[in-house]
Amino acid sequence: MADDMTFAAAEWLLNSGIQNPPGTHEMHGADVGGSFNAWFNPQTHTHSYIYTEISGYALTTLLYLYRRYGDARFKRHATLVGEWLHNIQLPTGALPTAFYIEATPFQKSSDLHAFDVGMVLNGLVCLHRETLEERYLQSAIRAADWIAGIQRGDGSVPAMTDAVTGATKDHEGTWSTQPGPYHGKLAIGLLNLFDLTRDPRYADAARALCNYTLTRQKKNGQFLTYGNLDGTNFHPHAYACEGLYAAGCYLNELRYLDAARRGTEWALSLCKDGIIPRHIHDERINYHERADIQMQISRLATLFHIQDDNATQLFQRLPEYRYRHDQDTQGGGFIFGKSSAGELLPHVNAWVTMFSLQAISLGADPDAQFDPFYLI
Repeated sequence: MADDMTFAAAEWLLNSGIQNPPGTHEMHGADVGGSFNAWFNPQTHTHSYIYTEISGYALTTLLYLYRRYGDARFKRHATLVGEWLHNIQLPTGALPTAFYIEATPFQKSSDLHAFDVGMVLNGLVCLHRETLEERYLQSAIRAADWIAGIQRGDGSVPAMTDAVTGATKDHEGTWSTQPGPYHGKLAIGLLNLFDLTRDPRYADAARALCNYTLTRQKKNGQFLTYGNLDGTNFHPHAYACEGLYAAGCYLNELRYLDAARRGTEWALSLCKDGIIPRHIHDERINYHERADIQMQISRLATLFHIQDDNATQLFQRLPEYRYRHDQDTQGGGFIFGKSSAGELLPHVNAWVTMFSLQAISLGADPDAQFDPFYLI
């Protein structure tokens, strides 16, 4: 059953249209073929926008699938993503955040996001490992150098910088517009690159990010995801745990592993009827769930071999987020979940599907060997 869901989700990534085929259309003078859209709206039958961060996740996902199944299609589609990312990379090493085919109410700014560049970095290193193509390694090095170049003395990085001037554009609007513990996930790509190049700058930058991430954790395991609020969004909370888990495994750093485990256990302690909260602020808990959070915490529970009732309930609920119209080309994908207000958002979502296939496949075989550099 788990393998069936994993493979159906993988087929959705290949065949649903969520990945733009080569030569589809041009934007800003470049072919967008190979890139990934953020989601598909089955009500309007349209895709949202082309998302660089998610295209980075797609690289890692497709290569994870290639290693798991040995199906050459996954490697071929990963190469398409890698070529697109290589071609849109800026001279600084950063990458544009998103490209819009049509107007969307979910528009992101044109500022450069450090987190997005970090997710692309890891995908490019994984692609170089599989293809041995030098240009992917050089793109990864440029991305890592950009991240290391904007890193501050306390280990943090700006969330956003101006694409023209390089000036910091951070503000307190939400967790993703300010430095935070979620940037700990950038350590995965930096350490993956260090493992290949042995350049100590990348290991140093990764350690500094992880050490900064530790400063944002409370004793109970909770990561504070806002600089201006005593609160936590569980999506970036999980990112912090993921980065510390991968770094802890690679560096054999028990502090990082302990912090990631405590963060996972804290999230699981708030699980209710198999649902991890979306947000907590002033002890007010919002249970209008995002599916990506459910997948992230379940995957972490598997990696830490946590098998309590909450972890079991959570894992058993994951299939409920599948898009149900199996006769449709979108069958196999997973939906986003709900808005903060509780409205169902039936978008068939790219990153949720990527997280889902890994969470379900790992949960079905928790003793399988896992390379943390392929943590999506």
